Amino acid sequence: MKKSYSYSPANGKGQPDGEYSIVVSDGTRKLVLPGDELRHEYSCGDLTLLISSYDYYDGVSYWYSLLGKNGSIIDRVSTSDRFGFIEDLTVEGEDLLEFGIFDSNERWRLRICELGFRSFSWEAIFQREPKFWFRRHYLKLEKV
Repeated sequence: MKKSYSYSPANGKGQPDGEYSIVVSDGTRKLVLPGDELRHEYSCGDLTLLISSYDYYDGVSYWYSLLGKNGSIIDRVSTSDRFGFIEDLTVEGEDLLEFGIFDSNERWRLRICELGFRSFSWEAIFQREPKFWFRRHYLKLEKV
């Protein structure tokens, strides 16, 4: 996994239902992501990981969106809202990121599983939007 810079904020409106969203583009296509800022981007083989966030008065929400070869979102997970930013984000391997949350002792791992897996565990369900519940999961987010 390595840092990449293919996507950047693009002009355009996000979701019409009032949710905060950001439009990003790689020059050929546009994607609507939750949040108001694209924080990080990593490539892992043919896959791309985009980390977006929404910073509000009481905390920060983070979303981790995985794009497939064709640029479509194949999986997305999120952490519960935190009163702090991601810090000490390090690449721990070809498919693993590790990070902490500001002003806490929590450490998290985000693993990209290229083959995907199915899981109906509570943590897999609560970390995803309903449209991703019954699809193959390619991201595994766990507290260390």
